[in-house]
Amino acid sequence: MLRSAFVLAVMIPTVARADGPAFAVGLDYTVGHGGHVEELDLGWRLEPGLFLRVGSWQATVSVPTNPKVRSDNPGRDTEEMTGVGLSGRLAYHLPVGGNGVVTLGAGFTRRWMFAHASVTRSCMQTGTCIAGTYLESPSYHAWAPQLRIGIGPEKLLPRMVMGVTFEVIVEAIGFNDVPRDGIRGLTLMAGATFTIGGGPRASRARAQIAGR
Repeated sequence: MLRSAFVLAVMIPTVARADGPAFAVGLDYTVGHGGHVEELDLGWRLEPGLFLRVGSWQATVSVPTNPKVRSDNPGRDTEEMTGVGLSGRLAYHLPVGGNGVVTLGAGFTRRWMFAHASVTRSCMQTGTCIAGTYLESPSYHAWAPQLRIGIGPEKLLPRMVMGVTFEVIVEAIGFNDVPRDGIRGLTLMAGATFTIGGGPRASRARAQIAGR
């Protein structure tokens, strides 16, 4: 019985993808909202990306942006900052039902966050000078590991992939260069990722094998 369950688990993704392209390249676009890192409210997340899909695996490179990051500590950060990043992730797509898919992905994001105005820093606070104060435009950076879990409809055609997944995005963000001791937190964000791409038709032999 266990052997039969294992064989079925292996065959489900293969059978469901028999009509898809041999591989696909295309565009991903994530729209998300939410997420706090201590006093920072990340607001909206807009994330265009490029992907390569082979079978049930998809690799994506994207540029996440947070146009308006609001701070509850304006004396340190200014009232509003902008966030931008460079992200890479690998995800597995597990077909469910007729045209559904569950996705599980993980990766890393390099984040930069900067302000358009200046704040007054104390030399005692940052240690960059001996005494007094100075003006500085806040600019922070961090590496952030990322986890995504999603579900949604997906349509596979012989030369095209189309779908949308509703996701929970988790990032562990640590801005170590924020005076005085940095800020760190685990952010939780809800989002939707829209996917469209295409590629060459799978060979007939492969489709016949996948359909068995």
